[in-house]
Amino acid sequence: MKFFVLFIAILIHLHQCLGDDADFTSQNFRMVLNYMKDLDNSKPLYVDYVKTFKTHQHSIGYVGYDSKHKNIVVAFAGSQTLLNWLNNLNLQLVPYSVCSKCQVHPGFMRTYTSAKKMIFEQVKMLDAKYPGSKIYVTGYSLGAAQAVYCALELNLAGYDTDLLTFASPRPGNKAFADFVNKNLGRNNYRVTYAADTINVIPGKPYGYYHVGTEVNFKRWGGYQVVLPRFSDKYHPRPYNIFDHFPSNYKQLRTE
Repeated sequence: MKFFVLFIAILIHLHQCLGDDADFTSQNFRMVLNYMKDLDNSKPLYVDYVKTFKTHQHSIGYVGYDSKHKNIVVAFAGSQTLLNWLNNLNLQLVPYSVCSKCQVHPGFMRTYTSAKKMIFEQVKMLDAKYPGSKIYVTGYSLGAAQAVYCALELNLAGYDTDLLTFASPRPGNKAFADFVNKNLGRNNYRVTYAADTINVIPGKPYGYYHVGTEVNFKRWGGYQVVLPRFSDKYHPRPYNIFDHFPSNYKQLRTE
């Protein structure tokens, strides 16, 4: 009997740590992956209306509307300029006034803040034109960190917002991560590929912590939803900067 109870306990633990998660659906994943791909398309393929932006702090992306799925889309690109990289290297956490004890990456936040006014104006316009639309926020790398800030602030402004990011660095401290996870809830995922190095920086010794539930796609196919949700686990992977290439993420499949 003791061995049976131990066996059941081990199965439950494995399910919590390695199990699947019903909220992460193939349909939504493919849809948001296409929104991310549209960042590199001169003529977007998956949104009908699009307003692109590149700010003085080089926040690059678009706000769009997908009439097929009735979604408002906000998408942020990864680092493309010297200014992006200079902002990325500033690791000293700074206070985030929206929540107590919350701190964020100053460079990522500076980049996002330069686009915030325009994004909110576009979202407000599209929400009035297409009432009842859901908002999906996404981004790749630096854009993923910006997407976290944007999704949180849209949610706090009363918009129905889901977040799914690709190759995200850590955007803030544990208090910030807890605040984001509490407000965005279950539909809050970060996709990682194989042993992408960017997914483990800035490091925890600097006070950083990940947001959302990790979905790790394997190099040879398949994926794992890492549970318990909202954890920021260390995985014994041979971390590899080449796994960070956008082409790796664009070819991801759930089948």
